[in-house]
Amino acid sequence: MNDFFIWFFSIVYLVNVFCETSSLDDRTTYTQAILDFFKSEKKLSLYGKYGNDSPKLPRNGQLFYLKNQLWCSSFGKINNMGNSKVILIPVGNCTFQTKIEVAVAYNATAVIFINNYNDEPFYEDNNEKIVSVIISKENGDKLTRLYYDYDEKIDCNINPGTHYVDKRWKVSKTSVLFVLVSFILLMCISLAWLVFYYVQRFRHIYHSDRKEKQLLTAAKKAISKLKTLPFSAATHEEDDTCAVCLESYKDGETLRELPCIHLFHKSCIDPWLLYHRTCPMCKSNILKSLGVELPDSMPLSINVEAASGEMNTIQSHVERQNDEREPSVPPQAWSEQESNCYSSCLLFSASSLVSDTESDRSTAALVTSVARV
Repeated sequence: MNDFFIWFFSIVYLVNVFCETSSLDDRTTYTQAILDFFKSEKKLSLYGKYGNDSPKLPRNGQLFYLKNQLWCSSFGKINNMGNSKVILIPVGNCTFQTKIEVAVAYNATAVIFINNYNDEPFYEDNNEKIVSVIISKENGDKLTRLYYDYDEKIDCNINPGTHYVDKRWKVSKTSVLFVLVSFILLMCISLAWLVFYYVQRFRHIYHSDRKEKQLLTAAKKAISKLKTLPFSAATHEEDDTCAVCLESYKDGETLRELPCIHLFHKSCIDPWLLYHRTCPMCKSNILKSLGVELPDSMPLSINVEAASGEMNTIQSHVERQNDEREPSVPPQAWSEQESNCYSSCLLFSASSLVSDTESDRSTAALVTSVARV
């Protein structure tokens, strides 16, 4: 996951660096031109840009504009043109240099270009003859409306303003293509990673559920084979309590005996064993104690009957030996000896059912339980 984010941010960084280096050459500097137009009592102030090679000097004069003239060639004598003329010329149909030369031929002191194409750059082709300024189409529309409102002349003042660095970046087609390909590649890799992640997650969930169902089935079968017995206060200590509910046993209650010889209320221990499969006291695994095999690709098999049969055989053998033995000791002592023998046999039988990894822990707990008997 961390490698993915490192790769992602590396791609973003490379894209930014590439776009920056490709756009550095496209930065342009310009000098702001402040234009003030006076007509009768009206005043219109606009902002434009001096041409790259134009003299950055103040100019003033009478504004002159011909609506249908493109100023791409000489078109004869023009009447009513004074000595100081600022000519308003639309962009298009020929180069800036051609229009400037025509304006110079008509004794213009400055030229104002109306940029009808917002994406068209302003180059004067090494113009150093007269002041040239370019304004936007929006400002050009305002100026032409003012020009045709009345028949009175318009006085124009052009003054240089602040020198700016144009921060508008021009992204080349190569940069756009690079970013687009990087984005598509990133999306494909991200999609592939998400598919792989969720496939692995679903597989893990499926195997976990399958294993849990197998363990649940095995636990149910093992619980059904565990020994149950009624509690009798005469044969147990009075302070015996269930480790699950922490309540004392009462006469007649059904107890469940685990392979580790620990006793619990049947109603308390069965739900616990169903999901934990271990003794609450010694943590002995009942599935391992009863010989449960958990193969990955085969159904669960439980050797519960063999384990129960072994315990029953040992118990029958002890009882048969006690019946044949002559009572050479007092009945009370004989009963105590018989109880100890029986308890020892049970301890041996239960210990043989516990796995090697849990034998020490289970045996220690069994000794404590046998001492109670």
